[in-house]
Amino acid sequence: MKIRQGFVSNSSSSSFCIIGVVMKEESMEMLKKILDINDEFIFKKMSEENTTETIEDFCQEWLEETFEEKGIETHLMEDSGESVIGNYVSSWEYECSSHDAQLEFDKAKDIVTQLGYSASDLKIFVGTQCC
Repeated sequence: MKIRQGFVSNSSSSSFCIIGVVMKEESMEMLKKILDINDEFIFKKMSEENTTETIEDFCQEWLEETFEEKGIETHLMEDSGESVIGNYVSSWEYECSSHDAQLEFDKAKDIVTQLGYSASDLKIFVGTQCC
């Protein structure tokens, strides 16, 4: 049997590596925590935008935009449905050489501690994703 020791990719999938933590809170709770807002503010924003989305979908999109503005990466783990927040080390969009590994770890540590997680909660997540 042949065992492959690296990332495997074809035209419909790509590999990724992210250092981060599994987001424990629902999107709405994480939004309130990051932006220091309350339920009333969220409902008012939904009303202003005249959205037909569910509150969870609305908050998830808003959270992803907020994370992007703050330079925080998110990744939905398709097999478990969990969201990982942290920093990509490598994916089809990002490249990282081995000498950058400590820098990428330090970025991830800064991100998760800003969100109230412990640096000891950091894990490395790897896998493939559809693209």
